[in-house]
Amino acid sequence: MIAVSLKEPDQLVQLFLSKSADVNATTFNGQTPLHFATSKKNISIVRTLLANKPAASARIKDKRGQYAIHRAAAVGSVPIVDALIKARSPLNVADTSGQTPFHHAVAEGHGKHLAK
Repeated sequence: MIAVSLKEPDQLVQLFLSKSADVNATTFNGQTPLHFATSKKNISIVRTLLANKPAASARIKDKRGQYAIHRAAAVGSVPIVDALIKARSPLNVADTSGQTPFHHAVAEGHGKHLAK
C-alpha cells in the first residue's frame, strides 16, 4: 500500500483495495498508508482509505509516536486534519519528541491556518 505515495495513485490504490489489501499494514517504521497519503497531501486517497471497509485507522502511531494527524498538520492540510479528526484521530497527543500536531504545524509555518 505504499503505492499511496505515488504521484497519481488512485487507480492502483483502488486495485489493491479491491484485492483486500490491508489498509492498516505498517512499514518497519510503523507508518501506514494513511501516514504516506497524508504526507503527500493527497486528500482523495486519505478519504478513500478512511471510507474503505474496513476503514484505515487514524489512531495508529508510528515508531516516532506520530499519528497521521501530526503529518497533516506539518504539511498544513486543513482538509486532511479535518478528515482525520472526524475519523477520531487523537488531537492533543505528543510524539516521542514531545510535539503535538499543532507544534508541527507551527514549526512548518502553518499554525495560523490550523488555529482557526
